[in-house]
Amino acid sequence: MVDLPCVRTSRRINVTPLPTAVSACDDNTDYARLPGVPLRQWVLKNLYMSPDLNQQREAILRKIAVAYAIGKLLEHLRIIVSRYSRDQLEDLCSVDNFVVYMSNSGASDAGVEVMGISMISPPISLELTSSLFSRSDFFESVHDEDLGRNVEAVITKHSSYCCSQTFPENETICERLLCYSFGLLLYFLFFGESLLNVTIKPEHQGNDAELDDVLLERSTPAKSACLPSKRRDAVARALSLSAPHTGTNRSSHANHVKTNFHTYQSVASPPAVSQLVGDLLDCNREDGVFRWDDSYSSLEEAIDDMHLLLQEPKRYLFEDNNTCYQKEKLLTFANDKMYGRTLEASALTDSFCKVALSGRSEAFIIGGFSGSGKTRLVQSVFDSVLSAGGMVVNRKFDQTSNCPLAAVLSAFDDLCILIGDGKNEEYTHQVYQLLVAEFGTSFYLLAHILPNVLRLAPFPSTALSLDDDVLEEGEVNFYSLCDIIKRFMRVVSSSSCPVMLFLDDLQWADPVSLGVVHTILSDLRGASCLFFVGSYRDNEVKPTHIIFGFCEQLSVFEVPLTTIHLDGMPEEDTNLMISGALGMFPRLCRSLSQVVFRKTGGNPFFVQTFLRSLVDKRLLKYNLRGRSWVWDDTKINSENITPYVLDLVSAKMTELSTNVQTALKIAACFGSKIHVSIVQDLSKRLPHSSLLSDINEAVEDGVMDLDPDGSHYRFVHDKVREAAYGMISCDCKEQYHFDVGMALLSSCEARINERSDILFTIIDQINHGVPSLLRCESQRISISKLNFEAGSKAMQSYNYTSAYTHAKAAILLLPHDSWKTHYELSLKLHFLFAKAAHPCKNLVEARDSLNKIIDHADCIETKLDAYTLLESILFSASAFKEMDQLSITIIGALESLGENIPDERTASQELTNEVCLAKKSFERESDDSLLLFHESGPKANCSIIHAYNILVRLAWSAKLKSYNFFIARWVRFCLKSKAASKYVPAAYATFASILCEDRSIQNLQLGYRIGKLSLKMLNQNKLATSELPLIYLMHYGHIAIVFEPIQACIDMHRQAYKIGLQCGKVLLAAFHKQFLVVREMLAGTNLLVVKKEIDLELKMASHHSFPILRKALAIHYTSVVTLIGDDSDGFSQQPDDISDVQLFEHDAAYLFSQMFVSTHLGFFERAKRLGERWESLCKSRTMLSNLRVSVISFYYGLALIAWRRKNKWKNVPSNIHSLLEVVMNAATCSAWNFKNKVSLFKAELFSFGCKNSEAEVEYNVAIQLAQASRFIHEEALAYELAGMHHERLKDTEKALAMFQEAIRCYKEWGSQRKTNQMAGKMRKLQC
Repeated sequence: MVDLPCVRTSRRINVTPLPTAVSACDDNTDYARLPGVPLRQWVLKNLYMSPDLNQQREAILRKIAVAYAIGKLLEHLRIIVSRYSRDQLEDLCSVDNFVVYMSNSGASDAGVEVMGISMISPPISLELTSSLFSRSDFFESVHDEDLGRNVEAVITKHSSYCCSQTFPENETICERLLCYSFGLLLYFLFFGESLLNVTIKPEHQGNDAELDDVLLERSTPAKSACLPSKRRDAVARALSLSAPHTGTNRSSHANHVKTNFHTYQSVASPPAVSQLVGDLLDCNREDGVFRWDDSYSSLEEAIDDMHLLLQEPKRYLFEDNNTCYQKEKLLTFANDKMYGRTLEASALTDSFCKVALSGRSEAFIIGGFSGSGKTRLVQSVFDSVLSAGGMVVNRKFDQTSNCPLAAVLSAFDDLCILIGDGKNEEYTHQVYQLLVAEFGTSFYLLAHILPNVLRLAPFPSTALSLDDDVLEEGEVNFYSLCDIIKRFMRVVSSSSCPVMLFLDDLQWADPVSLGVVHTILSDLRGASCLFFVGSYRDNEVKPTHIIFGFCEQLSVFEVPLTTIHLDGMPEEDTNLMISGALGMFPRLCRSLSQVVFRKTGGNPFFVQTFLRSLVDKRLLKYNLRGRSWVWDDTKINSENITPYVLDLVSAKMTELSTNVQTALKIAACFGSKIHVSIVQDLSKRLPHSSLLSDINEAVEDGVMDLDPDGSHYRFVHDKVREAAYGMISCDCKEQYHFDVGMALLSSCEARINERSDILFTIIDQINHGVPSLLRCESQRISISKLNFEAGSKAMQSYNYTSAYTHAKAAILLLPHDSWKTHYELSLKLHFLFAKAAHPCKNLVEARDSLNKIIDHADCIETKLDAYTLLESILFSASAFKEMDQLSITIIGALESLGENIPDERTASQELTNEVCLAKKSFERESDDSLLLFHESGPKANCSIIHAYNILVRLAWSAKLKSYNFFIARWVRFCLKSKAASKYVPAAYATFASILCEDRSIQNLQLGYRIGKLSLKMLNQNKLATSELPLIYLMHYGHIAIVFEPIQACIDMHRQAYKIGLQCGKVLLAAFHKQFLVVREMLAGTNLLVVKKEIDLELKMASHHSFPILRKALAIHYTSVVTLIGDDSDGFSQQPDDISDVQLFEHDAAYLFSQMFVSTHLGFFERAKRLGERWESLCKSRTMLSNLRVSVISFYYGLALIAWRRKNKWKNVPSNIHSLLEVVMNAATCSAWNFKNKVSLFKAELFSFGCKNSEAEVEYNVAIQLAQASRFIHEEALAYELAGMHHERLKDTEKALAMFQEAIRCYKEWGSQRKTNQMAGKMRKLQC
């Protein structure tokens, strides 16, 4: 078999030598057993067509398929033999040299399929696939773009062919002769007669104005303009056009022309066929008649055109039945077809495939001018996403919207609908169960943000109810929103079900919206599978735009990011777009395309707009007689046309009626689309009573579209909307919006409380005129209240930007004496504004608003609420000086409530007494009594508890020495008053923590008891849920860790971390993460996992500006990467003088972390120095973590023994037994956490004292206990120390066995550095 080169990738050509006789075809050929029909006989049988239009078109498609097959045979022959004589060409292209194979013997009935073509001499056969064009519903049941076929031609028979004749030297002439001969054959195929028998009739002598008009003069590709007039009738005959009628009656003449025009061109020979055949005949250079510029230069060009006719017959081949009777024909652009974006579409598809295969989120950002095809490019991959089992949600930001976050939240809300509607019920139920399991009782928060998530519930009754009171108590902000959406995406997206989120027009996005997207993409857990695609107009943004900061942050978090820029289409693709719009072969449109490309730069939208403007100016016309588009290149070139697409669109707008222009201006006020109900509401009253009909007229004019579901009217393009909005003068825009909003309010005022979407729509329009256009005080108050309602609803949906905007507008409408005349409204508005401004990072405005509340509040509880929010704002801003001042203010408030607060010196003296009194109260009462509180009682009691809560938080943040005293006072007042306050559990947990960590008042068992009571109270009091992160931090961070397995505490820290983010308590959540990281290190969690978690938190701490937390995490990060094996991030292997360390010289966290690393790596001298520093630190502090004290005592003890052994000291240090006692005391509280450490400590002491048998027993016990507690790192350490013990005893075999086990454990722990270290020890020992 010989493989010949293919012309295009969509066709396959195989050549196989076969017998010469046609009847002896190879049985392997699909159509070999079918009887062949000579081409002449087949043409004559199909000459007379059915009256049914569909069957006529099917017959034409079959003929084109046959013509295409013959062309492919000739092309194949052309590859083998490059030159032909005229006689040879006449023989090759004779109608009697071909046989047609049909699926039912060549009959013209329904169901006919062209199976193949054979050439008799030389014997070559060709098989066609996908050539069926005879379904009864073929033309009625499919869309235009779905009609065509990508026909595949396969050569199945071949024999060598050679010619001994002499050929012309000019190969081009030979190629044109081949085209001409092929044209003669096609003339017979389509028209049933030989062109050689056609006689040229005399020139038409009539003076018919109608025919003169349709035979327009034009430049390329107009044949009639270049042909002598005496030849025109001959051309009409040659191309199967009817000769003009010579009658004098104009009416009858017109009817006659119309009849013949329909009979010959619409059925027997569509214009494209006539053009194809005529251009082939034009290639005869020996005949003076046919010399036209658009003749074919090669056979391949003709084959390409026929393939195009088969691919898109409704666009290039057939016209609407009424086209020939229409005065005008509209341009038809293929809106769902993409031109010139092959590489970009491939890059976009590849990025999605990586997401689907890896399960890792990626981002793809597309920049480009308006109209460059960004949206169409993204839409081209939607089908790929769906076919891969994914889901697609898309929204666009609107320049006129005051709440851009709504676009992002609406997209995720739409995702809930897709999950419910696009999958089976089992899948939907599974997703719902996973969401409930993930969010638990906080599911209501998710439902507040994404209401459609309730649609996933199997039954409405199973959906969790939404509790507005609980939501109000929570601290909702940006961080909690991000956490909820991130956890939602972890559940609903995966590599088997990737989610594509497309946000258009990012140039109008806000930081909060992009922050939400960034949170999902940067989720280092890798649980989400999101393919985010964003597009923006890069010529409308500055280098400081948030888009670039967003991309930079993605790079910081190592999120895969692809950015591309879309320029205009290349000239060739511009030509293809114009070809499709005109329904003409691409080669015939090149002159027009060159002009259009120079004017538009290939911008797709500009190209379409420009062509429509040419039609409007009559520079591009449809010739009814020639049934093709005509133009004059010279006139178009000389026309002074604006290079700006917006000017073209605006000029088009001015041609519309005044009413339609007004309707477009109103619609433009609402953005790129307007809801049908809004149009209907505005149409109910003057002056907009005709709005609905005017909008529908705009749809007919092609300026707007109605969505398929009938819900929205939408501008066909953003530039059209900009042009419509630009018709409103800049000075009148505010007034225009305001008038539209007030008109809508008057129509919908009775229903405004029932539909929140109407409320936002109305108030967003009115706010354009706030406050200048509202002069009546009663009207200002009314609009202010509407803004408050809108802001409150936005806040409940976590749409902080919208809430901030509406609250600010409402405050501007208040009178100067509003605190006197409208106190309640002023109070609510300033609280709303402060809560919304905080997550929007407008901290100064939030503090100013809260200070106004504090200044004007008429009760202490209101002030305390303001103080609480102010403390959170100051804490997040690390404003410690202002926190000191605020603590003084709170002390003043407590004193005004009857509490006597001593100064700092007196408080220190009275601390022991206060703590003793509190301890006695707890010891005296039973658990049931301690859990009993009363709802009734003076309100001042709850206010005092509330104030103490604020004071304690301020004292902790500012590191006040009175911290413990304030806690004791707080808990004593709770016990004395028995007031039911949500802050009581926090008081219990905080007091329990100092009982466990303050060595001067330490009582571990009592502290553990009080801590568990705080958890019980937390479960009983749903209003205290917002305090959970603080209570868990105190209990599991300082109390439970002394008694409970460390892994259990890790799980609770992780849960509190989630809830902290969910409730907006980001800093508390970050502290939980810090505790979690340290405890994971102590629990032997894989170091690579720990490093990944610290990596995430470091980036989060940097992103949220938590410098103290960032420094603490940096300590642990250094330790982890050092243990993993990256020397560049850790300290050198040689001991150094730790006195050089300045930043963390006296920091307990630093000493703890470095002690942990130094002991594991065998840097015992460093560990000894760190231990000595630790002892010095313990003497200066009373508040120390019990866990930290016990663990450091363990590692310090091991280091001391090893250092003394290395220096050949005979006796143990004096403090070694006190260190062992600390570890043993810890083991009495939690055997799980410390029993293995006690055994290993004892084993080292026995080994140091040469008590070898006792040491071996304790080593084995330490190994077993470490295994039981799942402490892989301490199991490895026990194996290593045991091996070193046996090495000292010269027991090489046991030492090697112990070292081998240590290597296994260190590998599992993820410490490559220790693995290498142990391997080196083994090699040394073996030598």
